[in-house]
This record gives sequence, structure tokens and C-alpha cells, in this order.
Amino acid sequence: MLFSIFKDRFTWSLMLFAFMIICSLVYWYFIKVKKNRMDHKAQPFLFFSGLSLLYLLKGSPLTILSHFSYTTHMLQMSIIYFYIPPLILLGIPKSIINKLYYRYIGILSLSLFGLGLFLYHLPTTAIYIMSHTILHEVYLWIMFISAIFMWYPLSFQNKRNNYFLYTKMKYTSLQAIIITPACLLLIVLPLNPEMNPLFTQMSALCISPSYMEQLLPFPFNTSFDQQFAGFLMFLMHKASVSVTSKIAAKSHGL
Repeated sequence: MLFSIFKDRFTWSLMLFAFMIICSLVYWYFIKVKKNRMDHKAQPFLFFSGLSLLYLLKGSPLTILSHFSYTTHMLQMSIIYFYIPPLILLGIPKSIINKLYYRYIGILSLSLFGLGLFLYHLPTTAIYIMSHTILHEVYLWIMFISAIFMWYPLSFQNKRNNYFLYTKMKYTSLQAIIITPACLLLIVLPLNPEMNPLFTQMSALCISPSYMEQLLPFPFNTSFDQQFAGFLMFLMHKASVSVTSKIAAKSHGL
């Protein structure tokens, strides 16, 4: 049953794999050839863990799991946008990243990501984007690049900045505010599905509930699935902020 539904998606992305190889070679060049000093020994592990997760969730057959339900979809998006960017950034020595980053890009990227995340889960926009394969891929990669820059301020903390603690708290709160609309959209839409045509549109983007009843050993509730997905994304974002801040603080001796 599962293979018959997604037989065209059980593939590995060779283009993404080639991109991962290029990223790995560039990382090796800066570390080994240019002799950039690592901030701590775990940095290569963090960097390659981020790349591996990205490939598993974007370039392997595991990608089909995101189409099972909104819960699996939001779980995939949460890992891609809230965990992989901090892993990659925490794995890059500060001496390298400081040369590549410009002031205020964090705030601009956060705003772009928040808008993109909201529009991606707005039914009319989502259906249009997903009906155009190339646009869909470009849209998701723009969001991922925005997410990388969005996580920079929390991944690279400057203890010399007297206003660092205030700035960090302000930026963390701003992240939560910008992420919340997309989460609320999923939570609110199913509250009254009979009166809300958008709910039907949102439900149609995942596997049909009739298929889910055959795939899952328990009753499938579409309304609960969407609401749980919204809560899940919000909680995973909060957890990522906490973990990223602690690792970054420890890495940079704060």
C-alpha cells in the first residue's frame, strides 16, 4: 500500500548528495588547509550531523514521511528549520563564520523566514506552491537559507558585548513571536471544520484519511493531527532555542 502510493518518491537525490560533498570539501579546506582553529573538538561532529540530517530529511526516501500527516510534516519542518541550521552553525569555527556574516542579516532573515513559514501553511498559498514542483523546491531552499542566518545570533554569542544578555532575550522573544502565527494557523483552522473551507484545503495536502486508516493501527483524527502539529512545532522551536543557547554559551566560554 505505502509503496503504491509513493512509488515515485522512493528515490535518493544525487544532486543534494553532490551538494553535501561540496560543502564537506569546503569545510575540510577551511579547517585543514587554511588552518582555522576550531572553537572545540566537537565542531566537525556537529557540522556533519547537520548535513547528514539534512540529506536524510530532504534527499532520501524518508522524505515521504512528511506526507503521512500534519504531525509528521511539522516534525520534519521543525528538524530542518530549528535543529539543522544550529547544528551546522555550531560546527563552523567562529573565525570562519565572522567573515561570512553581515550585521542585521539575522533580523532580516528571521522576518523573511517567519513570513515564508506562515504563507507556506496558508491553504491558498500552499496549494499554489505545491502544484509547481520547481517553485516548491526553490521556496523551501530559500526558507532553509533564511533559517541558517536566522540562527546565527544564538549560535555565535559574543561575551564582549555588554548588551548581549538583553539582545539575546529580545531576539529569542522575537523568534517566538514570528514563529507563532504559523503554529496558530494549524491550531485554529480545525476548530470548526464545517464552517471553515480552509480546513478541507489543508487536509487535502496530506494523505487522505481513508489511506491513513489503512496505514495506521489506530483511528486517525484529521483535526487533532493539525492541532497537535501546531503545538509540536512551537514546542520544538522552544526546545531548540534552549539547547542551541546552552551549547553556544559553553562553546564560547560564556
